[in-house]
Amino acid sequence: MGLIQYLLRRRFEKKIPEKIMNTKQVAEGKEPEKAGDTNKMINEVQNLLKDTNERIDRVQSLVGQLGSVVDSSQKSIEEKVHTEGVKIYRNVQAVLAEMEKKMATQEKLEREVQSLRNYLKGLMGISAITMIILVIYVLFSMGVF
Repeated sequence: MGLIQYLLRRRFEKKIPEKIMNTKQVAEGKEPEKAGDTNKMINEVQNLLKDTNERIDRVQSLVGQLGSVVDSSQKSIEEKVHTEGVKIYRNVQAVLAEMEKKMATQEKLEREVQSLRNYLKGLMGISAITMIILVIYVLFSMGVF
């Protein structure tokens, strides 16, 4: 882009002094035949300015349309992100509720297992006493005592 600007500048720098000299000569009346050319050039420049202004207006309207499209797209994306966020929040809440139920069930099972352990300890104690009594009875019946 820099090279193109440089080349254009060089091209116009060469032509500008010539145009200024021609304009001065026409203004001073030295070259009356070019007076019509100057008016023609002025009309061309005015036409170019009109065309440029029309193009600028078109570009501005396109930029405005593009802005509205971007705004509507942004709103649509925001709505979709919000909807997905709500879905995720609900799913997390459901998972947490399910985990809470499972933890309550697990705590209940742990209490039941602990009570069964206590019950089994009591049964083992009674079984041990019964075994000792049985051994004593067998020994007594054999006449060891």
